Amino acid sequence: GGRGEEAGRHLSAGRFLFRVLPRLTGVPAWSPGLRALDRMARTIGVASKPSGAGGGDCAVQWVPTSHPEDLDAKIEAAGFPRVSLASGAPGAVAEQS
Repeated sequence: GGRGEEAGRHLSAGRFLFRVLPRLTGVPAWSPGLRALDRMARTIGVASKPSGAGGGDCAVQWVPTSHPEDLDAKIEAAGFPRVSLASGAPGAVAEQS
């Protein structure tokens, strides 16, 4: 709850903007891989959106630690590289697998 839900809502709003961006600019922002990652996340109720300079070169998902599904395993099984970020008192911590 709290901040985590708020972060998920903001990420979902960013996803909507990335859905509209190609229609407004003619610049594609959704590769087939990003569509696949988005579907994986959304089928288990996880917020997701493309990210990166110009859009479309990586995806960001907000996965609460209490979430029962293992999105990491699905991402790795699909062959996508994954970087986990965890927030806490010292700030964000990146772990690459």
